[in-house]
Amino acid sequence: MEELTKEQFDKLWNINPTFSNPEYNYDATFNMLSQRLKLPNITPDGQLVTFELIFQRYKSYYQVKSIINEGTEAKYIKKENVIQPIFRYVFDEMYFSMEKVPYTQRHFYFWGDKTAEEIRDKFKVFLQLCQK
Repeated sequence: MEELTKEQFDKLWNINPTFSNPEYNYDATFNMLSQRLKLPNITPDGQLVTFELIFQRYKSYYQVKSIINEGTEAKYIKKENVIQPIFRYVFDEMYFSMEKVPYTQRHFYFWGDKTAEEIRDKFKVFLQLCQK
C-alpha cells in the first residue's frame, strides 16, 4: 500500500524502456504499477511487495536474461529467455520468483553460483584488464 512517484518509476523505466508497443507505454505501465502497489500483496517467501522489491527483482531479471541472451541474435533467443517489458513483468507477477543464472553443468562450469551482478562486475574488471 505504497504511493508510487514518477521519480521512483523513472528509475525502473530506465532499466528497460518500452517504446515499440503502445500497450506497454510509460503511462500505461506507471498506472498499472501504481494500482498494484496499492493492493496488499506478499511474496511466497513472506516479503511485502513494495516498489523496491519489484525494482530489485526486475533489475536482477533483466541482468540474468541479458547474460543468457548475450551474443545471440534476436531470432534465435528461446521464448522463455525473451526479456519481458516492465508492464508484462508486473502484470504477470513475475516478481514472485527470483531470476538466477540457469544451473546446467555448462552454466555452472562457466559461472559457478554467482549472481548476475557479480558476473557482470567481474566481466567489467576483466575487460578493463584486457585494455591495459
